[in-house]
Amino acid sequence: MPALLFLLWLWVAGWGLGQEILRWLLGTQGQRALPSELHPLWSLALGWGALAYATLAMGLLGGLNPWMAGGLLGLGTLLALRAGWRAREALFLSRPRWRTMESLGLATILALLLLNLLYALSPPTANDWDDLTYHLAAPKVYLRHGRILPIPYDSHTHFPFTMEMLYTLALLFSSAGAAKAIHWSIHALAVGSLFLFGQRLGSRRLGLMAALIYATIPNAIWESGIAYIDLAQGWYQWLAVWGLMEYAGWLPRPMPSWERRRLPLPLGLLGGFALGIKMMALPAVAWVGLGLMGHGWRQRRWGEGGWGQALGSALLFGGLALAVGSPWYLKSYLWTGNPFFPFLHSLFPSPLW
Repeated sequence: MPALLFLLWLWVAGWGLGQEILRWLLGTQGQRALPSELHPLWSLALGWGALAYATLAMGLLGGLNPWMAGGLLGLGTLLALRAGWRAREALFLSRPRWRTMESLGLATILALLLLNLLYALSPPTANDWDDLTYHLAAPKVYLRHGRILPIPYDSHTHFPFTMEMLYTLALLFSSAGAAKAIHWSIHALAVGSLFLFGQRLGSRRLGLMAALIYATIPNAIWESGIAYIDLAQGWYQWLAVWGLMEYAGWLPRPMPSWERRRLPLPLGLLGGFALGIKMMALPAVAWVGLGLMGHGWRQRRWGEGGWGQALGSALLFGGLALAVGSPWYLKSYLWTGNPFFPFLHSLFPSPLW
């Protein structure tokens, strides 16, 4: 399958699954109350996380094959068609008018993203060291065996591998270029999310400036063309931080307070997926939890709410994030004796290190 066709399939299936997850977590009314800028971003992030964890389950059970994976993506596609039909009226909304300078900024961003995409679709080179050693090499081994299994000669394969599960799907149905294009997609979504956040604040020009600055960061440009994981970690963390601001009502046109009370549920999933991408996400996830607690303290101080509710929200977020992120650390512990292998060896000595 051509890389771009697979990428489109992954986008559609991920969005469909994410829509269903949001509806299940927030209810129909809560889903509708989400700001229009945040709704599609959360849908894709949650849907891709669900696809990755379903691929993990298939791999551990020995079902890593085109039939199982195709059925999973097909289910997401059907859900996307249903959600798209329900939201068909939004397709006919009036389009905003763009000023000349705004159009120029948007064109610059799109040109940069298209150039990055060409780089992503090219074959990996010697500069893509981690791609060739484990980000893509390990999924290739998994596909050869039809299951996820320990690879004793590479300690990196005991890291959290959420993004690598999506790369596994790309290699199964397409190519290394498709896997690299997934990371490019994360970069494009991060750029888009900064623009949408500026628009959420009431200034489209502010959003364009933020998006343009991020789109021109050299390291982000480089990573967008390779199958790494760092941009994905940052994107999931950013979506969780944005969700915290929505929960606290710090942004213009806040959601109704009774709808905001359920936001720790998708926030916990986002935090858990971030932990499943890279261990380095732990500090950011902890800060979001502390932010929930801090908001509760502020509410209590000003007589706007109870401390118990804030504590409950923080515990719900933290517990869900740890639960979602834990399968990778549990797998590492069962296979190596160290949940953070090969780090913290003095606390969790492993015969494999």
